[in-house]
Amino acid sequence: MISLYHAFIKLLQSRLEVLRAWPFAAVIGSFIATGGTPQAVPTILVFISVFFVSFSVYAYNDILDAKWDAMNAVKKKRPLPMGDVSPKEAWMLVWMTGGAGLLIALAINWQTFLLTLAYFLLFTIYSLPAIRLKKRFLCKEIVIAFAFPLLMFAGAYAVTARFSEAVLYTGLIIMFFMIMGQPAMNDIFDVKEDKKAGVRSLSILLPWKYALALWITGVCGSLLFMVLLVRFAGFDPALVWLMSPLTLLYLPVTLQLLKSAEIDNILKAKTISHVYVVFMQIFFIFTAPV
Repeated sequence: MISLYHAFIKLLQSRLEVLRAWPFAAVIGSFIATGGTPQAVPTILVFISVFFVSFSVYAYNDILDAKWDAMNAVKKKRPLPMGDVSPKEAWMLVWMTGGAGLLIALAINWQTFLLTLAYFLLFTIYSLPAIRLKKRFLCKEIVIAFAFPLLMFAGAYAVTARFSEAVLYTGLIIMFFMIMGQPAMNDIFDVKEDKKAGVRSLSILLPWKYALALWITGVCGSLLFMVLLVRFAGFDPALVWLMSPLTLLYLPVTLQLLKSAEIDNILKAKTISHVYVVFMQIFFIFTAPV
């Protein structure tokens, strides 16, 4: 049991970035759906549920990708390629955390359970050798980005048990931003092993200048969609007034880092982008119609 606990901590530490992002996507959805005042108990429960399910699907992915991760300069330090966690321990944690997360979602309500189950199945199929969605053209980018609106709805239904147009619109904007930024900000780190594994990602297929053009289109397009939210969906105009200067600061600073296509600079740009998206989500919460 102690060794299993240590395996859990090691796998958690190696995936902390995504294991923070997805549970908070659910929390953001709960805040947007309620105008910033969600009930504490279902919000905490959906956070825990999505955390456990996320741990399960990413541990499953790490088991299947261990031999490919060993070829990656960064990912080779993950617990499974390093031998710090055994496949048996990882499999046990996949079943335990996945089951716990889905049971918690079921305890909230059936809508949250179905949305969380859909997330679990989608990311399982993403890695499943027989289907391996991550190898198919555009599927790698779309599946990862689609998780954001999906989990935002899980959070929204956890606290309101009803559909929210504000969550739909904001979730789709974040999804669009993520898809357009994936080739330059995320998948670029996986090019070497993805080529050997037969993955057809945009990072492999597109020259760097086109990956940058996609990212710029994603940034500008997201801001344009926010203007449409204010004009047609009842969002407060403060959304545009807040995001416009932030974007004018974010775009040139990040572009300067990305021009060189050096890994260290891309990592810095990725960190800045995370901060940008966090502010975007906060502004969505305070400007969404109640």
